[in-house]
Amino acid sequence: MNYPNPFSGKTTIIYELEWETDVLIHIFDIEGKTVKSYSYQNQAKGQHRFNWYAGDHPPGIYYFRIRGNGVNETGKMVLIR
Repeated sequence: MNYPNPFSGKTTIIYELEWETDVLIHIFDIEGKTVKSYSYQNQAKGQHRFNWYAGDHPPGIYYFRIRGNGVNETGKMVLIR
């Protein structure tokens, strides 16, 4: 889940881990091209917040995918200006 959505400039992605694990977060555009990738090692069990700053990316639909041991989450985000 992310909020706000739609967003202008920054959105916060929230996800839950059942145990400590490495986490990969990928941001994709509407065409499926990777816009940004982030890697975190040994994230603790519990809820986490990730802020994505869209910077100079054009308005449109984006997707996030979070992967780790026990988590595989995808969500849709709408960037407005």
